[in-house]
Amino acid sequence: MLFFIYNLKQYLFRHSKQICFDFSTIFVIIQQEIAMESVSLANSKKSTIIMICSIILLLASIITLVIYFCLHDSNSKTNNLFSVSCSNITLNVGQSTKLPIIVSDEKALLSFEISDERVAKIENGYITALNPGQTLIKITATLDDKTANCNFYFTAIKDSYSLSIIPIVDCNFENNVLEMSKTTCQFKISLLDKQGDEITNPVFTLSCSDGLTVETLPFGYLLTASKNGYLNFDFETLNFAVSVSVVLV
Repeated sequence: MLFFIYNLKQYLFRHSKQICFDFSTIFVIIQQEIAMESVSLANSKKSTIIMICSIILLLASIITLVIYFCLHDSNSKTNNLFSVSCSNITLNVGQSTKLPIIVSDEKALLSFEISDERVAKIENGYITALNPGQTLIKITATLDDKTANCNFYFTAIKDSYSLSIIPIVDCNFENNVLEMSKTTCQFKISLLDKQGDEITNPVFTLSCSDGLTVETLPFGYLLTASKNGYLNFDFETLNFAVSVSVVLV
């Protein structure tokens, strides 16, 4: 029974336009027949039967048209729901972080293409900076017969600075990943030089990926997240930039 319904759905989806056209053509012919015979058959049973048939065919045409658009719209929405997005990131040589990608369906299979494998490597969902430089990374996500793609630039730098996120409320920072136990968390940052000394009041620009917002507080920052993403810190005066993964757990 299910097999029959599936095949009927596929047939209607492929041929509904032609079916609607056929119904409409028949309806027009019947209407012409009524007009031609309306004088002599105005009160006859034949006229009544023709009128009933024309109404039935018109309703069938409308129903088929509705089915077509419903199936077409449903098919389009299914394809549009599958997507993958990326963010450009920067890491110090030796650092690792989760891949800066968001896939609409976790069941999707991912494949990667690194333009310059001297700069970065990808293992178990993490990307590691190997040598200073920049490389383009291409991501392909596959789910059943659907495919989505995105590209991002990965920059590896060798610098004497290191950024640390200091959790305050509802978060934890480890391996360059900020884990949030709720949709909001509070934190502050610490920038250290090569000797491990903290740089006071560093000037920087903080940006974030879609789904994340950051507010400045007197004692740090308030982060709100609706999905996983990335924070990008750019210390322009020090010529230093770094990205931090944000993960809801």
